[in-house]
Amino acid sequence: MPNVLGKLLLLSVVKKVTLFMIARTYGFPRLYRRIMEQNRRWLRGRPEARTWVRDRVQTLFRLPRTLAQRMQRKIREQEQTTKGLLLLLTAMHSTEGDLMAGAEMPSQEMGDGGLAQILWMRAPCSADRTQVLYPR
Repeated sequence: MPNVLGKLLLLSVVKKVTLFMIARTYGFPRLYRRIMEQNRRWLRGRPEARTWVRDRVQTLFRLPRTLAQRMQRKIREQEQTTKGLLLLLTAMHSTEGDLMAGAEMPSQEMGDGGLAQILWMRAPCSADRTQVLYPR
């Protein structure tokens, strides 16, 4: 039984790769034009159906690029999150953050687990500390 499933899976992949190679050899712009020509020919008297088919074909042709852009965006977001966490961990373990005289440290009642105090201690002056704690 597993041998049959493996063959079906292999056949499915081979069909997709073959179709992609044919489309790539023929050219995606030409393929799109031919599909739109057939769309106009077959759905001559039904403009709403032609619009529906056109929209679906455009989505299908743009899908690989859209998926790639989404993946790149997710990767960038994860990298930025990782950088932010590393900066936060560095600030937490650093002993260089001296407190300015006359400036009040935020209380633990803010509900952020002490994050406001860490950011406040790392800010170089009281104006920056206000910006860190209460961004506009």
